[in-house]
Amino acid sequence: MSVWDWVSVFNHRARSPSWQLFFVLFGFILGIAVASWLPLVFDPRALLVVAMVAFFVALLISRRDLKLILFTFCAMSLGIAHYLSVAPLKADSVVAFVGQTARVEGTLTNDPSSSDRFQRIELDEISVNTTPASMKLLAYLPRFPELKYGDRVSFRCELEAPQPIDGFAYDRYLRAQGIVATCFSYDEPYVIAQHQGDSFRSVVFNLRSIIELGLERALPEPHAALAKGLLLGQKVLSEEIEEDFRRVGLSHILAASGYNVSAMLSVLFVGLVFFIRRQRALYFMLVAVVLYVLLAGAEAPVVRAGIMGATTLIARNVGRHTTPRNLILLATTIMLIANPLLFRDDVGFQLSLLAVTGIALWADRIAKRFEFIPERFSLREAWSSSLAAITATLPLTIFQFGTLSFISPIANLLVLPLIPFAMALSAISAILALLVPVIAPWFGAPAWAVQELILWLVHQFSSIPFGFFTF
Repeated sequence: MSVWDWVSVFNHRARSPSWQLFFVLFGFILGIAVASWLPLVFDPRALLVVAMVAFFVALLISRRDLKLILFTFCAMSLGIAHYLSVAPLKADSVVAFVGQTARVEGTLTNDPSSSDRFQRIELDEISVNTTPASMKLLAYLPRFPELKYGDRVSFRCELEAPQPIDGFAYDRYLRAQGIVATCFSYDEPYVIAQHQGDSFRSVVFNLRSIIELGLERALPEPHAALAKGLLLGQKVLSEEIEEDFRRVGLSHILAASGYNVSAMLSVLFVGLVFFIRRQRALYFMLVAVVLYVLLAGAEAPVVRAGIMGATTLIARNVGRHTTPRNLILLATTIMLIANPLLFRDDVGFQLSLLAVTGIALWADRIAKRFEFIPERFSLREAWSSSLAAITATLPLTIFQFGTLSFISPIANLLVLPLIPFAMALSAISAILALLVPVIAPWFGAPAWAVQELILWLVHQFSSIPFGFFTF
């Protein structure tokens, strides 16, 4: 195509409302991306002035293509300004105390994740030696006494700055979560007060504890731990099993992700349309997303997974007047407004974005090429969604983790279609086990069978010699 042909295409797209929205949303995200990777030193206030000037000039001119360019530039300037206003650390942040051994006091912002020796907690509303400090602290404390969300604790430790781990920018990843310092303490923490957190989140965490109890009643180990990872994003599997999942490129399913949510919702959606109208089924699924986010703790990764999963569901089932690309860009923009550091520093966000994009744009096309796979139990739906997600995320997986699993594509294609069924059956078994605990293992039998197949496949693939390569 000649230059004039491209100008003609651009001018045509500039007249379309969907393309106008596309370029504006893309401009904001591009601004976040530019500010994330380039060492810009602009004053955010100056960029806001530039954005306002571009906006008012765009309102005055009549040419639609120039108007669109100015609106896109305006959105890009806003993205850069937003990132630059959030990225710098505050002068009173807890990072100012790094290198000191001090008494730390703070409130738990999550339920701890525990290992054999330590419990991992995140603290907010921090004071160091009675001096208030902003931002969050990641602490590793002795296993006992067991702490809960909302506990106000005090302990002594040496504060450290997070460091990259084996090439992975762990420090930047924590920074995207608002965590700027870490510490280890071998002294038992002193609980100053309890129930100091938000009352709504306390109810949410209590509900999650109830769901965990149902899973433990219905399923033996390690199946209950696998169900907690699939449904609640908890990493409680043994190190040996987690290593098997890493070897075959399936570790992403052990955390709450946009793929997990969208894949499960796709299966539930197909089942619901047999009984109710398609539009009404969509509403039920959106309610299911909200319930899932709440039961999983309503933490940032889970909220992100819920947003991306709902975006995929809507993008694939809305009418022709709404485009999937705009829905995905809109969801991404909302999340980046809330936290612009996600774009570069949160691998989970990046993988979710690519996986959801792949599912929304390619899954239907892939399904047409696999018509020999039966549609019963949504097998073709799960297969096509899995392949689309694998294709979209493979380059980033190699880039971020430095590993290429030669058996990953086959393992993913065999295991990922089972994940929605494992999630749905595990959730049902947990609810039934809570209602009738006497025969809870019988309720968990279907979920156990699917999970046993998943664990067997993962172990067999991980045992293949030379199955992966590390860069």
